[in-house]
Amino acid sequence: MGYKFSAIRDHYETLKPLIFEYTSKEPSRWVSPYSNDVDWLAQLSPIEIPMWMTIRSFGGAPFYPQYPLGRYYLDFANPILKIAIECDGKDWHTKEQDDERDLDIMRRWGWITFRISGARCFKYIEKDYYEYESEFKYYADSEIVDFLSQYYQTTDGLIRAIAIKFFKYPFNGSDIELRFIDKCLNEHLSNVHEGSFYPKLVHRAFGYVNQ
Repeated sequence: MGYKFSAIRDHYETLKPLIFEYTSKEPSRWVSPYSNDVDWLAQLSPIEIPMWMTIRSFGGAPFYPQYPLGRYYLDFANPILKIAIECDGKDWHTKEQDDERDLDIMRRWGWITFRISGARCFKYIEKDYYEYESEFKYYADSEIVDFLSQYYQTTDGLIRAIAIKFFKYPFNGSDIELRFIDKCLNEHLSNVHEGSFYPKLVHRAFGYVNQ
């Protein structure tokens, strides 16, 4: 375990300057995290792998796996916008430990954290978003609401919501969907950011926010 994290930290010592050089003005750009020194699929837990597959396939919201921050390793992180995503396996997490860690990185470095349960990491719905989008005009409002309520409880929904709000990802959806996007972000936002924090968070995202 020590060797694993030592190799990851050494890898990011090289990668972090490139991330800040090439993406500081355009956070939606990627710097490839792949290296011969680190096999990410071997390093990630079973619930982190679906999230990593979603992040890579979506492409419009770069998050780097096992990102070192102080004494912590964030499951997935964007250091430009200071956003972390944590996949919560019930065997490895307690609410108290999670809150303590999230509060620490918020107070020390100004990071915010979104959390998604292991069950939602594995959640799958048959119709993907783009298939739905191309056919939504044929659906009744109740069917649209049902689809969106399910979609925004998945890794795909969370990454899409973050991308739209913080990475200038193109959005041509409805007001109904915007409400589900906000609901998704609020539901997955760490407990330490409760209350009026979320509207302030949306405002502070370096101008990379679709209002």
